[in-house]
Formats: sequence, C-alpha cells, structure tokens
Amino acid sequence: MFGMWATILKQKANKLLINNNNNITWKIPVDVGFRYLVRLHFCEQGLRMAQAQLNDFTLFINHMIAITSDDIHRLREGDGILWYKNYMVVINGNKHEGKRDLFISLRCIHGFLDGHTPLEGFEIFKLSNHDNSLASPNPLPPTRDSSSRAIQLLLSVLGRRNTIATFVFAVMCLINVIIHMLPQNWGANIAIAIEEEEEKPPARTNRLCCRFSLAEIQSATEDFNDAFVIGKGGFGKVYKGFVDNMQEIVAIKRLKTDSKQGKREFWTEIEMLSELRHVNLVSLIGYCNEQNEMILVYEHMPCGTLADHLYKLARKGNVWLPLSWKQRLKICIGAGRGLDYLHTGNGIIHRDVKASNILLDQKFVAKVSDFGLAKIEIESESQSQASTNIKGTFGYFDPDYLKTRKLTTKSDTYSFGVVLLEVLCGRPAVEPWAEEDKRSLTMWARDYISKGEVEQIIAPSLRREISPDSLKTFVRVAVRCLHDEPKKRPAIANVVLKLEVALKQQENAESWEPIEITIEGTLIAWTSSCLQ
Repeated sequence: MFGMWATILKQKANKLLINNNNNITWKIPVDVGFRYLVRLHFCEQGLRMAQAQLNDFTLFINHMIAITSDDIHRLREGDGILWYKNYMVVINGNKHEGKRDLFISLRCIHGFLDGHTPLEGFEIFKLSNHDNSLASPNPLPPTRDSSSRAIQLLLSVLGRRNTIATFVFAVMCLINVIIHMLPQNWGANIAIAIEEEEEKPPARTNRLCCRFSLAEIQSATEDFNDAFVIGKGGFGKVYKGFVDNMQEIVAIKRLKTDSKQGKREFWTEIEMLSELRHVNLVSLIGYCNEQNEMILVYEHMPCGTLADHLYKLARKGNVWLPLSWKQRLKICIGAGRGLDYLHTGNGIIHRDVKASNILLDQKFVAKVSDFGLAKIEIESESQSQASTNIKGTFGYFDPDYLKTRKLTTKSDTYSFGVVLLEVLCGRPAVEPWAEEDKRSLTMWARDYISKGEVEQIIAPSLRREISPDSLKTFVRVAVRCLHDEPKKRPAIANVVLKLEVALKQQENAESWEPIEITIEGTLIAWTSSCLQ
C-alpha cells in the first residue's frame, strides 16, 4: 500500500513531476501485471470551494479523467457528503519491465486559492493478480550466449590432439547444422500448428469471461427465433436472450460465416473486452465457438444505439421522443471517456467509432462497443507501412489514414468528430440517395460552418433548445476533431473537457430561462436561477 497525505502544495519536490499554482502531478512506481485500487480522499474546505464554483479543477489518474469539479457538484447535491472515491487501475506490461509509473494529476484552471485543493490525500492498494499472488515479477535470468559455449567447447576439444576428439567434434558440428536446419524445413508445419492454436483463446480469457455451449445459446434464443432479433447488419443478427436460469437478459451477437468480421476479428474482440473494464465500455459476458459458430454474449443495452435515437427510429416510422441537447451532450461525454480509457490507459485504437457502435443502457449511459477491428497503437505503427487493408466504416474514415495507411488514436478522434456532427444534425454520416452535395455529412456540415450558417445544419428538434454559447463550444471542438492534419486534432481527453464545458454552458442557460405567469389577464415575465 502507498499513501500520501498532508498539505498537497507543500509536498517534497521528489514526489512531484509538476508543482506550480495550476498543476500537480505525482509519479508512483508500481509493479506491472496487477490491478490497483486508488482511493482519493477529499478535503471538505476544498470541496466547498468547488461546489461554490470558486475553483474549477480536473483530477486525472494515468492521464485519464477521474473526476471534475462539475462531477463533485452533482454528487454532493444529494446528501452533501463525499469523503472519498475509489478507482480501479490496471497496470499492463511485460514482466521484464518490473515496474511502471502510476500518475495522479490535479489541474486547476484558476490556481489553488489560498493553498486549498479538493484533494486531502490518496492511497494505492495493490490487488492480487489472477494467480492469486501479490509477488512482484521476477527479473528474467540473463541468457547465455550459445555461441560462447560452442567456442569454449571447440577450444577444449581442439586441445586434445587425438583422433577420438576430432571425430566427436565433427559429430557435434553435424548435429548443430541439423538442429538449425529443422525449423526452416518444418516452418510450414509450425505455421499450421500456430494457426490452429489461434482458434482457441488464451487461458486468461477463459478466466475472465464465460464460454457458452451452443446448446445454451440455442436455449437462450429459442433456437435463434427471429422474434428475439433486436438488431441486424452485415455481420449477422443480434438476439435478446436469457441466461443464468432466465435470471439475466443478454444480447447475443451471431456472426455470419461469410461476414466481413472473420475469425480474427472475433477473437480480437473477445481478448480486448475480456481485459477491459470501464463504465463507458460495453461488457462482454461470454462467447461460443462450437460447430464453426462465432457468437458473442454482451450485457443487454435496452435503449439501443445512439444512431437509433438520432435518425433510425424516425425513418422506420416508430414513435419516439428525440433526445434533448443535454442528453446528447452527456452521451458524447460518456462515449469520449470510454475512448479516452482505450487510448490513454491501454494504447488501443478502436478503428470503428460510429453512432451505431455507441450503445445506451436504461439510463442512457453511453457504452462504446464492437472491438473487432481494434488495434494496439504500437502494433499499428510497426505495421502501418506494410499494411494494405484499410478497415472501418465508410463516412467515418480519417482521410489521412486512407492516404498514408498510418493508423493512430487521432484516426479515432476524426471518427468521433463525425459522430459529433451526427448528434448536432440528426442525420447519418452518409446519405447515399441524397443530392450529391448532401451525401457526405462532413462535407455538407463543414461547408455551412465555414460560411457562418451553423443554424442551417441543426436538427429541427434542437433549434430552439441549444444555447448560443453551448453551440459555439460544441461546433468548435467538432471542427477541430475533423482537421485534415492529425497532429492538429485534439486528444479525446481534451475533447471530453470541451464537451463538459458545453454541457455546463447549456445548464447555466437553462437555469435562467424566462418564466411567464398570467395573473388576472396580465402577463408577467421574469428570469429565475432556481429552475431545475
């Protein structure tokens, strides 16, 4: 366990990376391959200042947003008590690394007034790994150079000037040649064995998610009854099912055998989601791969996808209530936090960010889904020059990725920018049957934005609802996400911060809406800051 207490601004310099009036960062070395419980303890006086909006701050854990002053304000509105908050952090890495740094950062826009901050201190608890061990990883033993041993053997053999020694040396040379030739001759067989092995998930995956039998899946969906279908696409169908003795509702995604999402994408999604845990990522419950089936079992998202609520339900003629602007902002913030967790915490590029891959639970909390195309950024960089397979969804592609085949987290930023335009405009990224100048959402919307005619692209249900300040902030961050040069696009963490500003501006505007009251035929109007 590691703990840090006392007055934060007066900590020793060797504990801090940054120590100025606006930013403080701690760097704590921890063992790789373990989970850590990070408990943040809050200071009452600092929290009161945050609640009174005297001090806007953001607290990061491993460069990911953990909590903001707005979050504190909302949490304390209930019972007024918030003394500490727990977070789970996974430190991935190779055993030979031994340790990695865990960062805790506190950033304040206006500086820390009178030395008061909302953070009193923090504790870090090391949790046992999946082998039920708390032992630190052992350093790898130094490898011996086989060539040096061969030289020593050669010298010793040549030292004996007799026929037997010469014969032994010749035999050893022959054996050495055979040993080095075997891998080349058996390369094809080894490749086949590796390919067969890839059909099975790592043992770690089986410990983190459930493997269902085909009979269990058929029972949960009444043998894939179409009455249970809740979604479909080029990949196949999604069924609503019941598992755990009919106690749990799940979503069961059955991939077509000829689907573009092949076996590689199937296993990629299983391995990714079994390792990742975040409130804004959809949870994988299990999978089934019997009899050439590729089936994934997720937590059920009763409110469907973001795309459903933006345009799909309306086009199907369903009765639906359009999402309010505040709801849309909160959904974008949630999805952004999920992507930030992937990028900053795990170095993962989603590669298929779109409105139909953002699912909504019963409280309209956003959860990013569909990780079949995801790649680790380091792996992507090493393969970018040789790769010719560009994958994703038309309309969301980063143009720089299409041109250079270089995939980075900024490619996800571009796709997220397209989603932001969908949220504002209430229309899909591509309209195949629309007029030529309206087919591409990004081209159509950016044209109006550049002419200063943003009001022309706002969804009809939102036009009288969005405050000017909130709209300006939102459009500005969307345009930055869609910048042609990846380096000039913001990181998703910064996008989330700007969206939170837009939400706060909308809430402030709504709290001062005019009230109209009629008394004896006389209309009286005034503003109030007490509306909720």
